[in-house]
Amino acid sequence: MQRLVFRTNASSKTGIGHLYRCIQLAQEFKRRECTCIFVLDTVEDLILPYLQGFTYYSLYDTIPSDLNPTIDAEHFLHLCQDKLTPDFIILDDYRLGKSWEEAITSQGLKLCCIDDLKREHTCDYLIDMSWNGPETLHTYDNLLPDHATKLLGPHYVILPDKFNRSHLQKNANRPFSILLSMGGGGDLNFLQLILNDLENSEALADRTFHIFAVIGPLAKNKETFLQTISSYENVSVIEGKTDLFEELHQTDLFIGAAGGMIYQVKSLNIPALTFSIAESQNINRNHLEDIGHYFHLNKWSKDDFTRIAPFVRHVMDQPERFQALEESAILPIDGQGCKRIANALLNKTTDLSNEKAFPKDPQEEKLSDEHSIRKATDCDLNHYLNSRNRDSNRTNMVQSATISQLDHYGWWFSHKRDNFLLSKDDQPNLYIWHEKRTYQEQDYLIGGWFVCTDDTNFQDALLALTWQLDYCAKEHPNVPWVAVIQRDNKFVKLLNDYMGFIEIGPNHPFFEATGHFFNGASPQDFYYVIKTEQG
Repeated sequence: MQRLVFRTNASSKTGIGHLYRCIQLAQEFKRRECTCIFVLDTVEDLILPYLQGFTYYSLYDTIPSDLNPTIDAEHFLHLCQDKLTPDFIILDDYRLGKSWEEAITSQGLKLCCIDDLKREHTCDYLIDMSWNGPETLHTYDNLLPDHATKLLGPHYVILPDKFNRSHLQKNANRPFSILLSMGGGGDLNFLQLILNDLENSEALADRTFHIFAVIGPLAKNKETFLQTISSYENVSVIEGKTDLFEELHQTDLFIGAAGGMIYQVKSLNIPALTFSIAESQNINRNHLEDIGHYFHLNKWSKDDFTRIAPFVRHVMDQPERFQALEESAILPIDGQGCKRIANALLNKTTDLSNEKAFPKDPQEEKLSDEHSIRKATDCDLNHYLNSRNRDSNRTNMVQSATISQLDHYGWWFSHKRDNFLLSKDDQPNLYIWHEKRTYQEQDYLIGGWFVCTDDTNFQDALLALTWQLDYCAKEHPNVPWVAVIQRDNKFVKLLNDYMGFIEIGPNHPFFEATGHFFNGASPQDFYYVIKTEQG
């Protein structure tokens, strides 16, 4: 029987995330008849429910104001020698690093570190479940001892195996369910802002839904929050629970703080809108998309909480599109991470592979040896926004302001544009779009394009525009084009002249329609141009 000692922490200052994932891992070892013991700085009363069924120790009488790793290691080793006699130590604490680890391993003790700070370690095993793209497996090159085993990436996400999409069977005969959570701590004033938006928004006025608001054990402004929401009939409070699986089992949309909850909702294919409340939660959005999570705000303001209801409405009205995004994950979270870790530490060899073929690329059309074009999909929505918001693009647009993520999400799931992505040497080069509109019983085509990279040149844009005009001539024959070009943008003016667009003035019959479609583009600042089948 193996004895494992977890050195971690949870408090009103640090939250419960590290303790929670250690407990999930300990449950797996416990099922394998291992003894699991927890050592924390101090054990506050609010933490006790999480430690139920485990032996635990406090290393200090009071919470230390400034943790000294050397002194902490001395206290911990004394406790191990006096009472614990561990076969394995598992460390999950950002405050304790290489110096602490060297003090432990120098005594011949085996050590496994759980960390995602990409720093140097002295340990036997390193678990980092974060995903950093193709470079993940090389993240800790030259940062670990040669003998150390690296357990890296989403295959090692620490979740109970019940968190598996195959276990999720929802009751269809119930209102749309939204779960709100700031995690184990967090400021409930933020949840209050979200609730106010959901309850009072016209976007949801005709829809039936129920909200479950989670109050973590270390949450701030609890009493004010409870008093404020007492008048909301469709809001239920969840408090004092250490496991939200049953609630997630009936959740249609999660909204809340990032962190470990991302992995829980992704394992169950639940659409989610998350935001960062700590520096450690500023995540590369491309990496989130690889696990099927597309809606995350690293930076946000209180104004963003007034834009959530329209997004919720789109999730309600277009569930198939959102589920397709969930299923696009290159690296699905399968709930087997704890088993993989336990197998590694206990030298077991059970096959728990989680291989998934990369999703097929959308159908591409080759335009040259270097270029290809395809229809933009929902998986492109964040890249599309990032490209559109480039300074070099905005300065030439009618609406030059930076578009927020939430405003973009609302637009993306309601627009009628046809968007296409031109790639060059397999790298995104530019987006080109068009849309058929009607004004005073006359059909028109409007369109535009913007670059993804500073390397886009005249020939790239010419190729895309030529393809677009040919495509639309087949799809929308005899429908005239109208467009505007900023007068300082000589590049685009030259390109459009080359393609047969001609400038028009106020007396032209299409002039009024052009101003209608491109509201805000004054003739003093923009050329009004058209292209018809006749030239």
